[in-house]
This record gives sequence, structure tokens and C-alpha cells, in this order.
Amino acid sequence: MSFLIVDMSFVNDLDFSAAEAFVRIHRLLSAKRVILVFCGVVLGSQSHKALRSVGLWGGEVDSTVWTFDSLNAALEWTENEYL
Repeated sequence: MSFLIVDMSFVNDLDFSAAEAFVRIHRLLSAKRVILVFCGVVLGSQSHKALRSVGLWGGEVDSTVWTFDSLNAALEWTENEYL
């Protein structure tokens, strides 16, 4: 099992085309059995709204995309998944 952690802590905004790119990345990663993990996406932020609008949250891929408040929480979770 592999993971790709994307730290969005310093991202202020995300447009629709960038959010769509994450959907394509997610599809490619899923084919290789890599889990996509986001951290630092603030609930209600433009980034959160953009990613939600393309279905990364609350959509069909919801169960295969993980989100965490901080990078440390994401790293801890991935470490526990390996164990």
C-alpha cells in the first residue's frame, strides 16, 4: 500500500481546472493502488469548495480520499496503516 500526501496548508485558492486535475490524479493513483491523502484543507475554504465540487468529498470517490487537519496527523495515519 502506498500513499501520496498533498499538503494544502499554504494554498489559498483552487480553481475548477486544478480541482479537476486532482480528480485525474486520483484516478491514476487508484489504478496503481495508491491512496490520495490531503491535509491542511480548511473546511469552507475556496480549496475545500473546489475539491468538493468535483466530487473528491461527498462523491463517489469519497471513501478512497483521506483528509486530515495537519501534515503530522496525515503522516501518523499513513504510518499506522503500514503497521
